[in-house]
Amino acid sequence: MTDEGLLVRFEDDTTAADAQVVLATGLNPVPEHLLIGSVAESLSLERGEGANSFPVLNDRTLAW
Repeated sequence: MTDEGLLVRFEDDTTAADAQVVLATGLNPVPEHLLIGSVAESLSLERGEGANSFPVLNDRTLAW
């Protein structure tokens, strides 16, 4: 993440600036899915009240 927004780095080490990434799980209930926990942990996002709540987004480049 940069001050200007999201910078995505691909496996071949190329990058894309001002990228948008959509995480569409299609799963219910979403906060309880392991993928959400993994994403929250990898982005160092706090979880809301309770273990099965959405991660707290405090950055203008992230949204649920």
